[in-house]
Amino acid sequence: MLFYIVRHNYITMKRKFNRLVILLLFTALLVYTRFVGLDWGMPYPMHPDERNMVMAIHTIQCTDGINLDCLNPHFWAYGQLPLYLARGIMWVSNNLIPATMALRILSALSSLATVFVLIKALRLLVDTSQFRWYLSSTLFIYSPVLIQFSHFGTTESILMLATGIVFYLSIRFIQKTLSSRHYILYAGVVLGIAVGIKVSALLLAIIPFFTFIVHFTRSEEKNLMYTLFSLFRIAVIMMVFFIIASPYNVIEFQGFIHSMNYESSVGTGEYRAFYTRSFEYALPGLFQLVNIFPFALGIPVMLLGLWGFLTLSWRRPEFNILRIVIILLFIPNALLYAKWTRFLAPFFPLFILMATVSFAQILKQVKYNVLCLFITLTVITPGIAFVTIYQHPDVRFSASSWIYNNIPNDSFILFETANVVDVPIPNPQVDPNVSSSVHYQTDSFNYYDLDIVPELEDDLKESMEKADYIIVPSRRVFANHGCVVSSKLNLQSTKINPKWGYEKQRCEKLEEAYPLVNRYYDELLNTGRFEYVTSFSSFPRIELFGKTLIEFPDEQAEETWTVFDHPVIRIYKKV
Repeated sequence: MLFYIVRHNYITMKRKFNRLVILLLFTALLVYTRFVGLDWGMPYPMHPDERNMVMAIHTIQCTDGINLDCLNPHFWAYGQLPLYLARGIMWVSNNLIPATMALRILSALSSLATVFVLIKALRLLVDTSQFRWYLSSTLFIYSPVLIQFSHFGTTESILMLATGIVFYLSIRFIQKTLSSRHYILYAGVVLGIAVGIKVSALLLAIIPFFTFIVHFTRSEEKNLMYTLFSLFRIAVIMMVFFIIASPYNVIEFQGFIHSMNYESSVGTGEYRAFYTRSFEYALPGLFQLVNIFPFALGIPVMLLGLWGFLTLSWRRPEFNILRIVIILLFIPNALLYAKWTRFLAPFFPLFILMATVSFAQILKQVKYNVLCLFITLTVITPGIAFVTIYQHPDVRFSASSWIYNNIPNDSFILFETANVVDVPIPNPQVDPNVSSSVHYQTDSFNYYDLDIVPELEDDLKESMEKADYIIVPSRRVFANHGCVVSSKLNLQSTKINPKWGYEKQRCEKLEEAYPLVNRYYDELLNTGRFEYVTSFSSFPRIELFGKTLIEFPDEQAEETWTVFDHPVIRIYKKV
């Protein structure tokens, strides 16, 4: 008898120990993927939205006491709460943490919280063994889009957290483990804060709306007035916390409205800013399917999400709410002229959750744990590869080091304007004083207006005559104004699709709209006046002992997916 008791206790303790080890490993991987290389590109403001938010943070100077003037960041593209939180992180650290890093810490912490919220939601949706449940959850850890947004000091990670929380609360409400009173309060608070941070988060209100619709259809009483009054209460609470999260949206209403008018005009294409030309002639839906989802989600997760959308039980209200919300979060953003990846931030966590539920259902059918582990590693390979971007020096530092060491002093360098930071730039960890010993003549040329401002054609000819070297710092010009195809342009490790994932006629339309830009690239690449020297990239990859085993070239992705944290830089020399 004693033997069996001891044996039972031993087995119980062993299982608890194994669960603890798996939990610690899971948490360590999650923290690592969110914080590794969080200082990428610093101290330079590589991300334009980060730069704008940092400038707003530095306007919050309350040296003579807190008042309405000193707390006003005079910035409305995003709400004030993230700015105050970042300022708080700086204050706690006695300003040892700069504003950019404070914003990124906020994003990384939000991403951590998002994963744990999604895991709790997964527990409510899937019944499986502990081991396979953890394996399924690794899709949250190694999601490329969650990893990237956690490294950007912007609001996307916070919005994804809000999306996850509201949907988790909805599941609990549908499953009757959360009262309507608490659901209304919590959902209203989270939605209000989310809308205060970014007005477009108002679209998240469809989650409680359809939750109450489903609740109404399943209720025996069919109390329509109760349903409408509940939604009204959520709206009131949301409005209150919208004001609390961003009070200057109300205090300086005219400035807020002016900013929103500008942002909406850019999003709808009413105002065609130069930085939105990658969306010219893009097809709604097809653009996201080709240029966003395979890279932001990874092809395995994209396919799992689509499979789950079709095959998960149509009788469970939780899955049907998930389906409806995914569709309604996707369609409005797909139809916008500006199709930036960040516009789909609320969509991603719910789609990944659907993919994870689908994956967990598949793993339940697999007999052997070892095979489950192998399948999981295959599915999360794109995410594992994506982390390497932040494990290596910023590609602009690598390119700049090469430039300082190989391009002669006083050379004339021609490059493209409108990059947040132009190369070459000294690496603060390696060569902080190199710029003082090397001097270049540079021309940051405005190719975006080459076909608009007639005088620029002669200016470009003059600059090309002077240029000893030409630097193409990213895909922003050649990919957005035509379909350049040349072996001199491409890296050996990638092939650039001449259609860039768009419709067949797109190249012809762009070449017709921007003839001078296309003529410039033809002269650069095909006339023999300049020769290709080298390229620098930091594509997601799997390495072993310093050798690349698998690489995932992603330059064809929607441009903001690469140009901020891992652009491809190409260098040409006059023959």
